[in-house]
This record gives sequence, C-alpha cells and structure tokens, in this order.
Amino acid sequence: MSDFDTLRTSAVSMRTAILRGDKAALELAKSTLTNPSIVSTNPPWAITLENVSHVQSSTAEVSEMPILISGKDVKSYHCDNVAPQSWQWQVSGYIPGLASAELTNVFTPIVMKNVDFLRNAYENGSRIIFKDVDQHIYTNCVIQSLSIETKADVKNKKPFTMTLKQLVEIKAEAATMTAVQQAGAPSGSATDAGVTSSEAVDTKKVSDIKKIINWAKDQ
Repeated sequence: MSDFDTLRTSAVSMRTAILRGDKAALELAKSTLTNPSIVSTNPPWAITLENVSHVQSSTAEVSEMPILISGKDVKSYHCDNVAPQSWQWQVSGYIPGLASAELTNVFTPIVMKNVDFLRNAYENGSRIIFKDVDQHIYTNCVIQSLSIETKADVKNKKPFTMTLKQLVEIKAEAATMTAVQQAGAPSGSATDAGVTSSEAVDTKKVSDIKKIINWAKDQ
C-alpha cells in the first residue's frame, strides 16, 4: 500500500470513528485542531505535532529619508517604504507516533516514519503546508532548521525543535510589471523565479483542508 493509500484509509477511518462518537477519535481530532500540523502533498503525508512552544514572528524593512523644511532649517525623517518579510515559526514539542501500540521505545515504527518524513522534508527543501496552533493554514513553507532528540525517559515520541519559514514567491511581484518590462526580462530572471507549476500547492487541496478543519470544529 502506498503512502497516499495509507493516509486516505486513515482519514476515512478517522471520520467514521468521529461520526460514531468514539472517544479516542474525538480526542485525536481535538489534538489535531489545537496542535500544529505539517501536511505534504508530495509525498502525501501529514503529522500533528505535540506542541510545547509555538512562536510566530516576522520583521519588516522600514526605510526612511531625511527631509529639510525650507526656511526653517528643520530636519525630520519620514518613512518612505515598508516591506514586511515572510512569516517564520519556532516550534518545539514532540513528534508523536501511535501511543496505543508503541508502548516503549524498543519498537516505534510510526514515530520513525514521522521522523524520517521531517528529516527528508528538511534535507530536500520540500514545500509543505503548515497549520499553526490558531488553525491558520500557510502554504509554500519549508523547514529552515530541525533538531531531534532522543531521551530515555520519553516514550512513544521524539522531542524536537524546528524553525519553519514561509517562502514569498517573486512571481507575485512580476504581475505588476508592464508587458514591455516582462518581454525584456531575460529567461531565468525574477519573472521566472519561485515555485514552478509542478511544485505549487493546489489551492483546492488547501480549501479541502480548511473544510475538514471547519467540519471537525462543528462536531
């Protein structure tokens, strides 16, 4: 069975259990809503992380220029441009597995599956979808740094610290260029930079994820 089939089967089973009022399934749904999640479309996989600390931050480049008021010999600085940078998150907590089946650290296949997924996403610079603790969904994110620990007193999961960053595509800026400017831009320039169509996140998939979250909140 492929990763996609496994993920789809798990999602269907989860939905059935929630509709049936299964307590464990409802607790898992609650955890999914209140904890950060990482979703990948290639390969298809999803992880709900156990959150301990979640910090969202960004900075903006603010440029100023001095202005001299004529006749008064008074100088003052005025902001002429504000350029916010992309969002980034510092998240720490635990990479979970299947607690009901992985009772010790001797055999934890689901934990290792999730750990390997995060490692590969970091090493390959994979574009992922990130849902924060406030249930906001951000596409086109990458894992900027990743630290995974092993502790003897922690069972069924792995402590981790991660920094994620949302990438801002230059293609959005190219939309403001005139037809003459775009025609004169060389191949491989800013107009061609950013995510290719094969890497771009399907907006319908993002919409489906939002629908699932909203549906679970109403249950």
